[in-house]
Amino acid sequence: MRRSAPLAVIAALLLASLATPWAAGVERARASHLATIGHAPSRFASSLVGVHQLGWGFNHPDAIAAAGGRAWVANYVADSVTELSASTGDVIRVLYGARYRFDGPYAIAVAGANVWVANYNGNSVTELSGTTGRSTRVLHAKLYRFDAPWSIASTGGAVWVANYSSSTVTEINAASGGLVRVIAMRTGHFDGPDAMSATSGTLWVANANGDSVTEVDAATGRVIRVLSGSGYSFDQPAGITSMSGDGFVTNYNGNSVTEFNEATGAVIRVVRGGADGFLGPEAIASDGTRVWVASYDGSSVTELDGATGDLIGVRAGSAYGLRSPDAIAPVGSSVWVGNADGSSVTEIDQATGSLEGVDRGSVDGLSRPDAISSDGTDVWIANFGNDTVTELDATTGSLVRIIQGPEYAFVSPSAITADGSHVWVTNYSTRSVTEISAATGALIQVLKAPSYQLNEPDAIVSDGTHVWVTNENGGSVTVINERDGSLDKVLRAPTFELNFPDAIAVDGVHVWIANLEGYSVTELNESTGALVRVIKGSPDPFNWPDAVTSNGRYVWVANFIGDTVTELNARTGVRIRNLPRSRKYGFNGPAAITSNNTFVWVVSENHGYSYRVSKLQQRTGALLATLDSSRYGFDAPDAISLDRARVWVSNLKSQSVTEFPAS
Repeated sequence: MRRSAPLAVIAALLLASLATPWAAGVERARASHLATIGHAPSRFASSLVGVHQLGWGFNHPDAIAAAGGRAWVANYVADSVTELSASTGDVIRVLYGARYRFDGPYAIAVAGANVWVANYNGNSVTELSGTTGRSTRVLHAKLYRFDAPWSIASTGGAVWVANYSSSTVTEINAASGGLVRVIAMRTGHFDGPDAMSATSGTLWVANANGDSVTEVDAATGRVIRVLSGSGYSFDQPAGITSMSGDGFVTNYNGNSVTEFNEATGAVIRVVRGGADGFLGPEAIASDGTRVWVASYDGSSVTELDGATGDLIGVRAGSAYGLRSPDAIAPVGSSVWVGNADGSSVTEIDQATGSLEGVDRGSVDGLSRPDAISSDGTDVWIANFGNDTVTELDATTGSLVRIIQGPEYAFVSPSAITADGSHVWVTNYSTRSVTEISAATGALIQVLKAPSYQLNEPDAIVSDGTHVWVTNENGGSVTVINERDGSLDKVLRAPTFELNFPDAIAVDGVHVWIANLEGYSVTELNESTGALVRVIKGSPDPFNWPDAVTSNGRYVWVANFIGDTVTELNARTGVRIRNLPRSRKYGFNGPAAITSNNTFVWVVSENHGYSYRVSKLQQRTGALLATLDSSRYGFDAPDAISLDRARVWVSNLKSQSVTEFPAS
């Protein structure tokens, strides 16, 4: 039985220049970060305490694309894309969050300077810059008629999206993002299209339900022919690639590979048999000489001679770390294999077939640490990548426990708050909140009743009496009684003008909510939940306000796209100052912020190879120090928390936590 999750579609754009082994790049990164432990740079006002690195990993890596010196891996379960350097094999950044709207990303392609990601669950396509990683646009189903977009490919200035459920193909202008056409199903044309391969002037579409392959003229969108019939032995075709004028198709149910001549459509051969190791073959790719096939059910990789179809070798077994592989890409002298169930990437030497490395991800704890909260005794980290919560000792930084298991119902945990007695975790994908004991880590309850109206909960904070949860997609805030977890109230738009509420803070008097797409900040009365005011527009230039903090006197808002930080008077809501993007402050994608009565710390997560935390004076906004990645081990820092003694920063790329004094 074929798995229910979408199949990977391997992009035809493969990198010949990517020669550095992936595993080696990860180890170099780890060594570099660990070397900073205990070395306090004297020129900084804050000294480093340590970098706690508990692992790095993918989560259901379902597709790979490469071009222009970089490679991208779509992580289906984590709703993220990992970007890798072609020259070193190191991770450049992990792309995720509201600005990208990734929702079940499982197909990816490169067109020109940009990267296109098909979101199966969201019926959308995300376009992002291949240079900066920033989101360019998100295309939605209504106009483009996306319907379970299963595959994506590019050729001739166009991006093509195969819609599995409606059996259509959408063509997009790669330069403008405009709709060119939607090619609808006609008899025998498309039937459950689930894989595509683009060659010069031609698009080849594999139809899982129709047991066929459709040839499309890329210039006109005209269907040239449909290959089908017993001679091809197509049996739920799952992957397709091209090499030297021939097409190769994996047949998932048939446990075989069909090769045909692309010029005539004639069958060349059907490769099958137990010796080839095909068992649920899915992903397929070519390096120009050999054809590589990943068998999902057999957890193996088969290498074939592209000219003769002869078997060269089968790689399988625990030594290779292959677990339900469904993405494969020959890169330089290696072959990268994405293991869906293993949440790992296996690297195989093309020439010898020997294992070069397996990145197994977060076996010790952290996996895309997406949120962090400290109660002074323990530090709690929500791992979006592996559906766990990591608890560290706040004094020593040592691991206390990893909290996991079905009873906790952690699914894409995206936010966390701790008050010393309870820990509250939002589960973004399942629209629920999990409460656990801070003393023992034991489950207290999971809140998921419809009355809570939780809808992609992505930020959470506790004031000692209530727990406040922002619902990104719901445009609302759910207020929970901290004593017993019962519902207190749900605050909704438009009364509160909540528009994609993405961050929340409390200060004992007020509740402050940053509205990402509303370009505004909503202020509430903490005691009653009543609306105080909505701060927006000139002269308050919020531009994608992505984080907010308040000490009761001052409110600080981090504007991700604007690369600025805005300071407000907590009593009046009046803007005090707007700290600009400049060489002095170095804000670049400020995405997290925290403060005490003396200092403000701002995390810039989009600063390329030099991620940083800016330390500001609370009263004046003066820059006191710039803490950079070379000293502090910041690596795509994305969340920040502080207690009375220390500041804690979670790093997405290196799956680590940096700790330094809050003084």
